[in-house]
Amino acid sequence: MAQRKDQSAQKESIGQVATDPMLLVGISLIANIPVVTVGPPGGAKTSMHTELCDRLGWYFEPAILSTWDPADVGGVMMPDQSRQRSVRLLPDFFVALMEEGQKRNCLLYLDEISHATRASSAAALRLVNERSIGKAKMPDSVRIAASMNSVEDGGQFLLSKPMANRMVHVPWKLQLDRWLQHMRGLDSLKNSLDLLDGERAKNWEVCLPHAQGLIAMFMQAKPNALWPDRSLTDEEAGGPWPSPRSWKNAARLCAVAEKLGLDGTAVQTDLMRCTVGDGGAMEFMSCVKSAELEDPEEILLDPQKAKLPKRDDVAFALLGAISAAVACNLTPKRWDMAWAYFDRVAKARGVDIVAPAARELCVLYRSNLNNGEKGKGKLQLELPETLELFLPMFKMLGYLK
Repeated sequence: MAQRKDQSAQKESIGQVATDPMLLVGISLIANIPVVTVGPPGGAKTSMHTELCDRLGWYFEPAILSTWDPADVGGVMMPDQSRQRSVRLLPDFFVALMEEGQKRNCLLYLDEISHATRASSAAALRLVNERSIGKAKMPDSVRIAASMNSVEDGGQFLLSKPMANRMVHVPWKLQLDRWLQHMRGLDSLKNSLDLLDGERAKNWEVCLPHAQGLIAMFMQAKPNALWPDRSLTDEEAGGPWPSPRSWKNAARLCAVAEKLGLDGTAVQTDLMRCTVGDGGAMEFMSCVKSAELEDPEEILLDPQKAKLPKRDDVAFALLGAISAAVACNLTPKRWDMAWAYFDRVAKARGVDIVAPAARELCVLYRSNLNNGEKGKGKLQLELPETLELFLPMFKMLGYLK
């Protein structure tokens, strides 16, 4: 982590959000992306996370990094005379998460991360990045959240660039009405929890191909948005900034928002801002509103009645989203429906637009055969006559060997 005195650039990078911070935190946890809340001490960050876990029935494991040394985070190596080698003794918090994670969802809460020493922060980076200590891995049911103070609010360090780019950065300011509800013993998280309804959020991954298609379309139109357009200061690097990793995280967040019915709203905009920064988020949302990308699942229901894209960049993104949707849930019917739509687009806009997505379907076909027995795939997938349209393009692009 880099120590800084001036925090103005970080404030510009994170920006201010209109959405309830706990809703942004909750969506990040559903998407299983590490999230950090940034705000002054005494703002009830820890208590709100504790209350959220209590309401959701999650196991809550706090870790105050400012009081930990690297061994507390990463365990201790001890000699094992019987095996003539060293073994790692796992820290208690990690053992508890491994045990509880077999039974229910868990939250590892890294508190006061802006006060941790550089050595402890380096150990925490591996925990956030690889979700492991040594060869021991946390179950997928474990989510990771953190909190920190800005330098102007007493924080000693900013997040390192690798750590920052792996997290969603939520500016934290406790709302007065929520604090009053809490003081009166009322349900201060009701509105957020209603939107984070467990049933509505289930199987959010079905929306991921659509979200990835939107970002792919945006990147094709704005390729320079994949990375920052200039060198970042330490303050900016400690907040949200665009990279292939953070854009991929943004796709997961958009998918959860879509499943919850929040796509196209200020919530989605704020999720993007907290992940890739203000500039990329605003450009992306503007591009999405102008493109009106169709839902691939709707197209797979009736490809003959579905609208054809009017722009090449939209077509490219939509077809990729369709092939990804089929890959997520491959059935003979969805396979046939995808090829039927590809045939229409190829005849309307050209084979070259469809070829990359068509190739992905062919990869699925080969994988299906390889997973079967005696040359028969697990699923009975029929190669369509439309495939002949793409063979010359496949040869020219080097897809065929």
